[in-house]
Amino acid sequence: MGFFSRFSGAPAAHAVQLEPLGLKIQARADQTLLQSALDAGLPLAHSCRVGSCGSCKCRLLSGQVQELTDSSYVLTLEDIEAGYILACQSRPKSDLHLHVNTQSSLAAGDPVRETEAQITALRLLTHDIVEVRLATTEPVHYRAGQYANLRFDGLDRPRSYSFASAPAPAGRTDLRFFIRRAPGGGFTDWLFAEDRTGAKLQISSALGSFGLAATTAPMLLVAGGSGLAPILALLEAALAQSLVRDAFLFFGARTRDDLYCTAEVEALRAVWRGRFEFFPALSAEPAESAWAGRRGPITEFLNEAPTDLAQAEAYLCGPPPMVDAALGRLVEMGVERRRVYFDRFVDGRHMSPAARA
Repeated sequence: MGFFSRFSGAPAAHAVQLEPLGLKIQARADQTLLQSALDAGLPLAHSCRVGSCGSCKCRLLSGQVQELTDSSYVLTLEDIEAGYILACQSRPKSDLHLHVNTQSSLAAGDPVRETEAQITALRLLTHDIVEVRLATTEPVHYRAGQYANLRFDGLDRPRSYSFASAPAPAGRTDLRFFIRRAPGGGFTDWLFAEDRTGAKLQISSALGSFGLAATTAPMLLVAGGSGLAPILALLEAALAQSLVRDAFLFFGARTRDDLYCTAEVEALRAVWRGRFEFFPALSAEPAESAWAGRRGPITEFLNEAPTDLAQAEAYLCGPPPMVDAALGRLVEMGVERRRVYFDRFVDGRHMSPAARA
């Protein structure tokens, strides 16, 4: 049975056969395979969209693609020799035959859905991070750790932001996001320009494969900047499920003014089932300040986690340099690479010109 996506007046498109789904889509030559699949209603596994996580890896069985970035940073030599590509960084140059990961794509979740939303409240958390509250016209279903695409009329392309609260069994019509200002960013320049309470947005969700593994292993959670959003959602979801797991939260910020939601973290710790410890660190706090806590990059303090690292899992969210440094440090310390889950928060400045197009 075929599943076709048609683009009236669009640039050239190529037929893409997806195995083992037995589905076919039309993929535009001017956009990535991932985006064409999502436009066709197929929620293929993905997370970062910029070629840094590997979640959208698929095998090219036949045909030719244009790769927007060097995939060797993410894919192994064995992957590349076997014909694997990143769907988020590949555009079709001919008709294609692909093998996709059905376990975490079509077979695993609901299709991506669109809904309307209105900004109901804004709260400045730091000088460049704002908490945005939205009310949606329909319940939004997602898993803790996932994200949504937000856009408004006239925006060149959607922007991706992680849910900052745990999901609800019946879906949520009240959503929360932590949005960091990206200099020159079309969405955040608009958001920070004036009070946008009451403004209308469109939401596509739920997206991404980052989330809590179904184990009882101790958790090392490392966040920087707005990366605290999905970490809080994971912790809230674990608490709602009455999970008994030790949790060690490391939060890196530049100065005391950049620390936020500490009272929320303490409230979680007070009712947590298991051991919970919080490790904030400031990398650029003035030397003369009264701050008596940790000073330096948060990655310098990961060895303070009082647990058996060989049995631990790590969850990393935030700017790519922090995530990459934490990943390397944790593996050096004995955390198994397969037990490290991460979501790099990449904005338009980190994307190739072709990927932004």
